[in-house]
Amino acid sequence: KHTAGVPFNHHQLFAGISRQFIILQDLLYRTCYQRKRSTQLMGYIRKEAQFYIRNLLFDRHFMLQPVNGEQDINGHKNNNQNKKYIKHVCYRRFPERRQNDNIQDTFVIHPYTIAIGRTDAEHILSFRKIRISHATLFVGKGRSGPVLVDITKDVTANKTEYIKKEPKMPQPDCSAFNEDDLKKAIQMIEKAKKPYIFVGGGAILSGASEVLKTFVEKTDAPVCDTLMGKGAYDGTSENYTGMLGMHGTKTSNLGVSECDLLIAIGVRFSDRVLGNPKKFAKQAKILQIDIDPVEINKNIIVNHSIIGDVAIVLGKLNEKLEQQKHTEWLSHIADYQKMYPMTIPKEGLSGPFMIAKIYEMAKDAIMVTEVGQHQMWAAQYFKYSKPRTLLTSGGLGTMGYGLGAAIGAQTANPDKQVINIAGDGCFRMNMNELATASRQKLPLIEVIVNNHVLGMVRQWQTLFYKQHYSATVLDDGVDYVKIAEAMGAAARRVTTQEEFNAAFQEALESKTPFVIDAIVDSDDKVWPMVAPGAPINECFDGKDFESKNK
Repeated sequence: KHTAGVPFNHHQLFAGISRQFIILQDLLYRTCYQRKRSTQLMGYIRKEAQFYIRNLLFDRHFMLQPVNGEQDINGHKNNNQNKKYIKHVCYRRFPERRQNDNIQDTFVIHPYTIAIGRTDAEHILSFRKIRISHATLFVGKGRSGPVLVDITKDVTANKTEYIKKEPKMPQPDCSAFNEDDLKKAIQMIEKAKKPYIFVGGGAILSGASEVLKTFVEKTDAPVCDTLMGKGAYDGTSENYTGMLGMHGTKTSNLGVSECDLLIAIGVRFSDRVLGNPKKFAKQAKILQIDIDPVEINKNIIVNHSIIGDVAIVLGKLNEKLEQQKHTEWLSHIADYQKMYPMTIPKEGLSGPFMIAKIYEMAKDAIMVTEVGQHQMWAAQYFKYSKPRTLLTSGGLGTMGYGLGAAIGAQTANPDKQVINIAGDGCFRMNMNELATASRQKLPLIEVIVNNHVLGMVRQWQTLFYKQHYSATVLDDGVDYVKIAEAMGAAARRVTTQEEFNAAFQEALESKTPFVIDAIVDSDDKVWPMVAPGAPINECFDGKDFESKNK
């Protein structure tokens, strides 16, 4: 939460609650990212404060923004893009002053706003029994997204008798598909000789990992995923081929470009995946499973779709689907994996080396990222075997997302190691939150992949804009080690592989926030890559790029 004058009355609700349940963050509009990961903590607060929470498993979120919640509109939009369940309570002074442009009186314009601004006791009772319940129902129905509960100060000042009443929890809606939809999908799967399964974040939101595993085994197909789908399917499995799209593996991009059936599960077919949409998987039929009908035929035309909760749909398909066998196809994909492995530079400190070393030393960690090259390396070189172990901004791609999210994740999971991977450009946007982590004595690790530039933008300037480096150089002498230490965190600067290994081991043993400022080359790049507007089967790596230039 963040504090101010408007929510004084609501503060009393938390009187006597242990300090560990209240986190005062140091950057106002970062609350949305921080709280979206503090699910278990928010569950404890809601329990002690007699608010209702559906569960503590990262899929129902509650957040207090005691100043203007609309100041965090970027966070709301990001949560909406990433389809994260969150109830965001914000306060304003008085209903009659909503449009007077006074401090803390800005009017909220939000697609999921539940406004509460009447002062009579009957309405307050309705608010307590119905409005928050309605927010819970709204948040959990259909495709997930944020809900803003907007409360004026006069409502919080009035009193009424509290009558406990459990809200009705939303049930998955299965009315949008029928037996014929399932039958047609089964026919497409049984007819396919070269199926490929493409998994997105919807499978994680649905809690579909177990039924997905069964479905993959029955379909006997290779699996690729999106950035937001990491961990939905076990990344250590032999038939897992990595991410698809702009920075996907060559195996995934070539395999999807050759398959005869692409089974898309909980994906939105973003431009980062499609490359050239006119040439995307043109040889294949596409079967799409998604809870949101808006996603069907939005960015790519599909041959058949099933609209429904992914876990329910896959469960019903598993009941009807006979065991398939595609030995030759899987062998062909395995050959691609041998031909095009993800490589790590043997010498010098690099992003791929650090992520691979982190995986080696902390396989069970919760990984968090900012946005940029380091984000892609974290997706490529860490093997996510469980859902909700990669927390990243895949909607808006918000620089500055990671540290707040890491604080929330560490608070919610005190027995887990939480590691935030950041670029120096992103760290500049949220480094004051180190004070929050230090104040709460959170043992999270912040790894700054410091190339002294805005790396992803520079990569594009190098490859596609004739090395015109405009507004991307950050070599201005900022000392992140001194900043971290000044904010109460331990910190080390490293320039070699050996130094990183030692510093990371020290960080794992630390009981306080630990920052590693890792200096890497300004021209390190994320490979493979698909050029903008090109089909995904034209992906290239560093060697391809050098050969082409020669």
